[in-house]
Amino acid sequence: MKKSIIVFAHCLLFIITFASNVSAKVSSNCPNPKEPMTTNMVNSIIIPASTSVSLKLIEAISSEEVEIGNTVYLQVYRNVVVRNTVVISAGSFAEGRVTKVKKAYNTCGECTSSQNQCSMIEIIVETVQAVDGSSINLNGMPHRLKGQCSGMGSTSVEIGTRISARVLDNTPIYL
Repeated sequence: MKKSIIVFAHCLLFIITFASNVSAKVSSNCPNPKEPMTTNMVNSIIIPASTSVSLKLIEAISSEEVEIGNTVYLQVYRNVVVRNTVVISAGSFAEGRVTKVKKAYNTCGECTSSQNQCSMIEIIVETVQAVDGSSINLNGMPHRLKGQCSGMGSTSVEIGTRISARVLDNTPIYL
């Protein structure tokens, strides 16, 4: 009986020590409501879906040179602000891709314009970089850039051509 009491006492002491260590670890990870929040807490902002992003091409492209699937590089030209905080800064880079290319052609020497095919480039802007360095998905709305409809002309899109896109989903960024 005496041996049982000693074993019970040791078990009880172990349980009490274990419980106090676990309690100390849990309380050190939980914020104290009486203390102000520290700066090591991560701030985040949600960029709402459909937020407009103003972009411009940073390279010239031509329907005679590009192919479907080519990457197109763009740059943000106006800060995107959510709740008085810049979430995508002017100068950030964006990427898109060429989804369609039509080269102009004339099927006969003296034809009406209805027998000509106009040159065209279609671009979809896919991603942009946020201030935290993360990649934000943009909508897949195609931007069709049309060129000449007669002769053998091509569509040329100059550096600085402006294109707008919208954020695809509610997206958190971390400041």
